[in-house]
Amino acid sequence: MKRRLAALLTCALMAFGQRSRPVAPPAAPAPNPWVVDAVALDASGRPVADLAAEDFEVVQGGGARKITHLTWFDTRLHMAVSRPGQSAQLPALDLLPDEIRRNLVVVVDDLGLSPGAINAVRSALKSFIGSSMSPGDRMAILRNSGGSGVLQQLTGDTRILVNAIDGIRYLGGGTSAASAGSATWQTLVYALRGLREFAGRKVVMIFSVNPGVPGSRDRAVRDVAHAAHAAAAAVYAVDPLPEASGAVPAVPSALESLARDTGGLFGADFARVLENEQGYYAIGFQPEEENSVDLSGSGSPAAPVVVKVRRPGVVVRARAGFLSQRPRVEFPAPVAHAVLLNNALASPFAGSDIRAGLTAVFSEYPREGPLVDAIVHFDPRDFAFIHDFEDMYHGTVQLWMAAYTDDGRSTIPLERDYKLTLRPAEYRYCLEYGLSFSLQMKLPAGPGAWQIRAVVADGASDRIGSATQFVETPNVRQGSLALSGLILSGASPAADRGPADPRADSSVRIFKPGQGCTFLYSVFNALTGPDKQSTLEVQTRIFAEGRLVLDGKPGRVTFGEMPGGSRRRISGQLKLDPLMAPGDYILQVTVRDLLAPPGQPRRATQFTDFQVRQ
Repeated sequence: MKRRLAALLTCALMAFGQRSRPVAPPAAPAPNPWVVDAVALDASGRPVADLAAEDFEVVQGGGARKITHLTWFDTRLHMAVSRPGQSAQLPALDLLPDEIRRNLVVVVDDLGLSPGAINAVRSALKSFIGSSMSPGDRMAILRNSGGSGVLQQLTGDTRILVNAIDGIRYLGGGTSAASAGSATWQTLVYALRGLREFAGRKVVMIFSVNPGVPGSRDRAVRDVAHAAHAAAAAVYAVDPLPEASGAVPAVPSALESLARDTGGLFGADFARVLENEQGYYAIGFQPEEENSVDLSGSGSPAAPVVVKVRRPGVVVRARAGFLSQRPRVEFPAPVAHAVLLNNALASPFAGSDIRAGLTAVFSEYPREGPLVDAIVHFDPRDFAFIHDFEDMYHGTVQLWMAAYTDDGRSTIPLERDYKLTLRPAEYRYCLEYGLSFSLQMKLPAGPGAWQIRAVVADGASDRIGSATQFVETPNVRQGSLALSGLILSGASPAADRGPADPRADSSVRIFKPGQGCTFLYSVFNALTGPDKQSTLEVQTRIFAEGRLVLDGKPGRVTFGEMPGGSRRRISGQLKLDPLMAPGDYILQVTVRDLLAPPGQPRRATQFTDFQVRQ
């Protein structure tokens, strides 16, 4: 009993001693650092991987900042090495091994590049995929003229990438330098906004000899810079022919500044970019207390960040902004279907489930503003159809469309729902040849360069496809000679030759060798002579792989004054060579006004693509 009482007294004394010991207050959580990413290179352009916090200096707002976090990310080995300072124990960025990789997005200015430059781009990309692509590398290829979400995926699947490269073609050179520059900026913005959903650093490479942005768009430039920082994207402007001699292309400051502020490079070489981006540093530092901001990516620092390196022989290119750090969600909630459609409209990488294509052409210019005729063609095999007991097939198609300019303007999305009820024969026909829906979009008045985006969705699932096309609305109101978009289709067969080939429809444009074709377009603002007649010279050309394979003889078109306005519809016939090789082709139509005063040429060009298959 005494022994038990002694044990109880001992426990009581121990408990009393624990209660009387002073308890330290919980440590305040360390404030989140601002994080910038940077590449550090030696004299040969190879990454330097062994730098410590003491080797860097971070200046922001005129004052030096304390580096609290430092992590080296090796994108080849998918490895992170943190080198914290004396007071830090956490990595600068929380990335999983499969998020430490090279994410390469290629933007190709196919509207402005020459045939030689197009071939150089295709060769460089195929060489990279065939011999230099590392396990874990992902790439996406976007074309300024447009494309399909199926071929715009950020992927390591070389089959998809090779098909995307094969889609890069010379488009005849009829697009002005200003319009090609606008299309480059539009595609860049499109890519940057979509890249925010991917973890890790991204590299956006623009292949263009004229990455220009006409006009003053200060607000748009600021928005794009912020989008690049929020996406952790470094922008590189790459000349596809860096060794070509001649005048230096006109380069405005917008893209050059964007490349510099994102840690990229202007006028880079493709191989050099790949070597530079084999690894990067994430540097965390503490700003002044009064400069603390939300790190969700919704704000911008009051003053740019400048990163310097102290080690001799090493150069550093760093981001002038900061990276957004969003918390990792282990079990994300299902996303609403409408949100998925909006995401696919905003990102080139979010609509790859359904094979879809878009044909969009400027058609008319009424008083309210220009009109664009659009045809969305898609593969019903990617949809879920319900086969009922009455042998009918039912499906639902959702279609969204919108248009965007390079200065940030956009139209309100156009939404359509279609209920499909197909008999067995109709269902089999759709599976073989696809389905198409036509819409007409009204754009704001005035000339402009627009990126038309279409999203098609299966109403019975979350499968979504997307497609884009560049459309330029001409300066019709000020009297310039202009052409509508070019519509190309198979010639109507004779009554005794059976139905028309569905593949020769204007939304598909697949023809057989020797097949006859019809092309249609409208001419605006043709001059009228004293006899109230207009006289135009029309020439057609066909290109394949950048080579001129058909140089049509110029012909004359004469017509009288049009009482209903200045628009004249013109049609032409084209007979394909029976020995024409299967492949991808470009039809170009050039119209010259023969009544133009000497020294003041009036010329307009349009093009469309088509395929020849057996």
